[in-house]
Amino acid sequence: MLRELSLRALEPGDEEALAALFARNDMHEVTRWFDPFPLSGEQARALSRHSGRDLYWGAWEGVRLVAFAMVRGWDGGHPHPAYGCLVDRSLHGRRLGTGVTVLALEQLRARGISEVRARVHDDNQASQRMLAAAGFEPGERAGGRVLMVWRQDS
Repeated sequence: MLRELSLRALEPGDEEALAALFARNDMHEVTRWFDPFPLSGEQARALSRHSGRDLYWGAWEGVRLVAFAMVRGWDGGHPHPAYGCLVDRSLHGRRLGTGVTVLALEQLRARGISEVRARVHDDNQASQRMLAAAGFEPGERAGGRVLMVWRQDS
């Protein structure tokens, strides 16, 4: 894991860094696992200016954006939001995803959020291990995905 990792809510000034992260990772080896939306400049603009209840964060090592994390679903009326994160492909295998997820869960605890879910591809063992390391537990399997659940009491 990186030494000086911080997680903060995305702001309009982060659009360029987020667009660059998305551009570097907009390839099949990444998007086959992370597919909630296109990794585009337009999406980076929308996320860096989001004003709803859903949460979008940048994970930074100093001034370098190294990952993106989100908890979303509230804006669509879902009682239990979905968690997801995207780690820059150049940093895969360094447990950065676990670190980002732990930081995100700390923020959720502070907000009193009691449950978050993540749907992970059945064959994405690395993400399943990452989520389990952060406290998510596996649940139902359907449609080629496994539902992982984190609860405040976990």
